[in-house]
Amino acid sequence: MSADCSRKLLGVFFNNRSLRILIAGAVFIGHGGGWGCSSEEASSFEGQGGSGEQQADSHGLAAPDVEATGGDFHPFGWKPFDAVPLGDSGVTGDIQGLLDVKVTQSDDVADDDGFGDGEMSDGTAKGDGGGSMADLVISDAMVHLSDADDADVGTPSGVCGNLIVEPGENCEPGLLAGTNVDCCDANCRFASLGVLCGPAISEPLCNPDFCDGQGMCIDKPSLADGTLCTTPTGGDTCCNGQCTQGSPFAGECDSCVLPPIPKLNVFITESQSVNPTVNMDERWFQLLEEVGHSTTFGTVLDLDDVSTLSNVDVLIISSAYTTLSAIAYVNVVGYLKEGGAVYVQSEFKCNLPGNLLFRDLVIEFGGFFKWEYSISGDLVGTKALGCYGKYPEYAPELSYFWHGCSVVDWSADTEPIVWHAPWHNLGFAYCAKSGSQPGLLVTTTDQDWINKATRDTPYAHPLMRNIIARLAFPELCK
Repeated sequence: MSADCSRKLLGVFFNNRSLRILIAGAVFIGHGGGWGCSSEEASSFEGQGGSGEQQADSHGLAAPDVEATGGDFHPFGWKPFDAVPLGDSGVTGDIQGLLDVKVTQSDDVADDDGFGDGEMSDGTAKGDGGGSMADLVISDAMVHLSDADDADVGTPSGVCGNLIVEPGENCEPGLLAGTNVDCCDANCRFASLGVLCGPAISEPLCNPDFCDGQGMCIDKPSLADGTLCTTPTGGDTCCNGQCTQGSPFAGECDSCVLPPIPKLNVFITESQSVNPTVNMDERWFQLLEEVGHSTTFGTVLDLDDVSTLSNVDVLIISSAYTTLSAIAYVNVVGYLKEGGAVYVQSEFKCNLPGNLLFRDLVIEFGGFFKWEYSISGDLVGTKALGCYGKYPEYAPELSYFWHGCSVVDWSADTEPIVWHAPWHNLGFAYCAKSGSQPGLLVTTTDQDWINKATRDTPYAHPLMRNIIARLAFPELCK
């Protein structure tokens, strides 16, 4: 395609530092080989659109208003686009020949442009010249037709935000005027030195980019992950340039990250009175003591006394076979309403006391939960889901999980945390939010994976420690 023909199809202008390429979203084609194109070039577009009418392009963008009178197209008015597709434009050709194209508001000047009855198409334009124009980004654009031999007619003047740098203006970001994103203020003058710009506008604490006073946004490195920060919404450390809750771990910044775990006071109800060989209580005790937490043994009868939970950070009911009294149940509900954290052991028999306790507590706080059916066998490959499987330790699956009870429906505040194919959800976490502050309730439906947890059973101890880590911060539950 010749340079003259290219000029009819594209308008190019400079806005401050950025080269912006405006494309009308559709190509107007003259039947008579006009626009300075050869007849071969013009005919190559024949049949791509409806004759003498407007068509929207393939992205649903509107075409400029045109009037087909007297054999000419006369565009009138400007059409702002809020959203423009990105990607390979399919346009190649004489790039240098495009750079001197004028930006005009209309084509009302009499000239020899040769407009005839025309069509509009969303096809691509290709030419014989070298160079490439791929991945065009069109933003803050006003769609227009331009003509290299037209005069500037009716151009607005003295208006900040019209995409034209006029006398008295340093910059012209269009609809972005005054936002300082490009260091251009509301008067289309360069923003002052030190004014926040770019990502720093939305995140000034961890991404301190600022204007240099000459229209440039200085890209400062984001603060290191883990740098302390404070926001009204409660974020406390920088992660990937954002002030968020939690502290990064081993270079990772995501929603699973937690602050350092403090020393916890943990109350464990015993499990061996039902059967001396089921020692989940001892497994929890050993694991917690190894990392420096303070633990206390007791029975479910101790929960009848409300003072038992007065200084407890985490309550572990280690056996699915022990039953709480009505008074103990009320005390546990009150504990959760004040931001407590409870692990309740349940089992593959869906009607055991531990299972019913978890269900009743979820319902007590306005959730929905229903145990469905038991699954028998050695469920090798049972997986830990979400944050429970990866933070603070990697615990993707369990090598031992003997039977389980599955659920197929639950409320939004309930999160599956243990799963076995096909679609058997065998462990859950529930965020109890109806109290003065959120409480956290966790269960898994097999006590044997804990009873047999040793350093020789891969990922059992890491999953137990991950559960404790989540229970340490019930206020962060989802």
